[in-house]
Amino acid sequence: MVRSARSIRRTTIKAGEQSGPVSPPELQAQLAAIEAALERGDYKPGPWQKLTDELRNRDQAERAALADDLTRVSRKLHLRRHRYTMSVLSGVLLEALAGILGGILIAAGVASTSNSLAIVGMLLWVACFEPLLKLGVGTALNVQYDYAYLYGGVEPRFKPSFGSYLALTPLKRVGLQIAGMVGSPLGAFVASQIAGTSLPAARVVSWVVFWIVVLMNVGGIAAELAYVRRIGPIRIPEGSATMAIVELRGRRRPNGFS
Repeated sequence: MVRSARSIRRTTIKAGEQSGPVSPPELQAQLAAIEAALERGDYKPGPWQKLTDELRNRDQAERAALADDLTRVSRKLHLRRHRYTMSVLSGVLLEALAGILGGILIAAGVASTSNSLAIVGMLLWVACFEPLLKLGVGTALNVQYDYAYLYGGVEPRFKPSFGSYLALTPLKRVGLQIAGMVGSPLGAFVASQIAGTSLPAARVVSWVVFWIVVLMNVGGIAAELAYVRRIGPIRIPEGSATMAIVELRGRRRPNGFS
């Protein structure tokens, strides 16, 4: 039975705190309450996390049934902060251009024995391999994408249609997050092999970057396992490493941010 708009508005954001299984109509009501709060501009973090935690542990058919609504509300949540967005195709072209430019710089560095050119090319590969690999794996898994946006105001990232992502099986969601962990180290590794012995400085820097990224991923995994959100004043951002643990565990850390 579908609730009236007035009834849905009376559903409190705290509905996600109820114990025991939540019925599909109640999930719809929670989603409507979150969306209404976003439209009013008074949404507070917490309810979205509780709702998606509940859905992660629900039947795949129930997740798929709410896919369109989840995608719409997720988009509104993501765009609460001002972001420069572009089409997915534009983002792919920018990332591909960065990858091609990185390859050209590495090749030029090898040809001219310039460590500097090779290092710049390697950094471009580190930056673009991760989103492109994750996008490719997500597309292969039938995840749809809404748009691209500039991460940190500089680099394109791809916003998945959250409903299509959550409709995946838990194992596929974990696999997608692992793909996001592999891309950047792969870029540094391949660059180190191309640099070889002819560009020793570039090779060393590539390996340093490789291990930095690997350790960052390991740190993200450890932080999520321990429910650590901050190290001193520094907030640990959510990324592929932390989300892989979320998907394995079936829920986020307590007192999340969304």
